Amino acid sequence: MNKRPVCLVSLFYILGILSTEKNLIWIMPAIAGIVLLCFFYGKSIRGLSFILIITFILGMSLTKACALKRDNCLSYVRDKEDIAVSGKIYKKEIKDDKLIYYLKNKDFRAILYTEADVDNIVTDEKKRALGVDEIPIGSYVTAKGSLGFMREKRNEGNFDEEAYYYSRGIYFKIFDASVTVKKRPLFSLREFLFILLVKMQDAIEGILPGEESGILCAICLGSKAGLSDDVKDLFRDTGLSHILAVSGLHVSVVGMGIYSLLRKRSLSFALAGS
Repeated sequence: MNKRPVCLVSLFYILGILSTEKNLIWIMPAIAGIVLLCFFYGKSIRGLSFILIITFILGMSLTKACALKRDNCLSYVRDKEDIAVSGKIYKKEIKDDKLIYYLKNKDFRAILYTEADVDNIVTDEKKRALGVDEIPIGSYVTAKGSLGFMREKRNEGNFDEEAYYYSRGIYFKIFDASVTVKKRPLFSLREFLFILLVKMQDAIEGILPGEESGILCAICLGSKAGLSDDVKDLFRDTGLSHILAVSGLHVSVVGMGIYSLLRKRSLSFALAGS
């Protein structure tokens, strides 16, 4: 157990989360039994056993606190009712040629579905030159629209929208959102990177035809806006959906490529690795 203490601590933290999130009651006595055996029969790892117990309890407590916060927030709203929220835009993405905004405040996070068309960014040369959007990331806004809850998984193997977004602290969606900007940031690095992403996607789409450009954008940029439902289903049915996600493998390949290039330029190991 002493060989990989960080892995053990991470494992017990995850088990604490699972025991609360999935109501796996049997995990708790099993964990307690294992730790007690290690405590009484392994004098050299008693300190680690104590840390594992604390980590397991911490995972349970934080998960329970998040669930209580979520349930309390959702208890005040109803599905399909008109709602007005305020907060900060912390992320944007493109789906079906529409801009989607992610809003957060101290109580919750939400997804704002608007009628803003991505063409307003891609084809507007003035905005492209400035590298800005009408609602840049980092803006403080007020949004009004129709509230919608996350969908539960109906069939085994289907995408669990509710679990996915709840794990990220996103509790609901707001459709037909009317967004009013209260304060814009002077400069937003995330907005700059988003505009850069859109320009790169626009360049790829200008070179390759529809399906090919959509697949390349998904693999290289993590943008699946150009993928049709048929292509997504094809990758999912063949078990190759992971190829369309920007994973640690993709980042590692790019990183190693940059590292090799810098090493060929006679930079030191430290400078090339940093």
